[in-house]
Amino acid sequence: NTSQSAGSHSWMFKKEKEYNLPDHLRRHGPVQFTFQGTIVHSYFLNGKNRDIDLAVIKIKNTETKKVYYAAIAENRPLITLQKMKNMHSLRPPFCEEDFQLQSQIYKKNLTSLIEEDPACRDSFEIVDMQGGNGDFTVKIYDRVTAANPDFCEKSVTK
Repeated sequence: NTSQSAGSHSWMFKKEKEYNLPDHLRRHGPVQFTFQGTIVHSYFLNGKNRDIDLAVIKIKNTETKKVYYAAIAENRPLITLQKMKNMHSLRPPFCEEDFQLQSQIYKKNLTSLIEEDPACRDSFEIVDMQGGNGDFTVKIYDRVTAANPDFCEKSVTK
């Protein structure tokens, strides 16, 4: 799914309704999520003040009742690639194959940059939220609980 709205707030609301159904929970595991809203983070880059919206989701294990929170940053370069795919005025046209190739190159480069930077390596993780790649909330849940189970346990019980 290369929809321009993938990862948007309206997309998350739609996925929340779809993912929290009993059939989906049986197929993908006991992980529910609720879109909680956004946090706006301001930063300065290339001489300009900019904002980024961080979507906050609440992830709950329906069996253990443990709750976790995750902040999700929008991926502007990937969104730009999605938009280019639908721009009929581009010459030559930017087709699905171009999008897939450029997306793979971009994700590979971004992953390398994160892994090579000691300040980012343990703080950021890329999760593919596109359709056909499974339930993104289960991926986030698995990474959060596997990354540091003791920290998660302490933060949940407060």
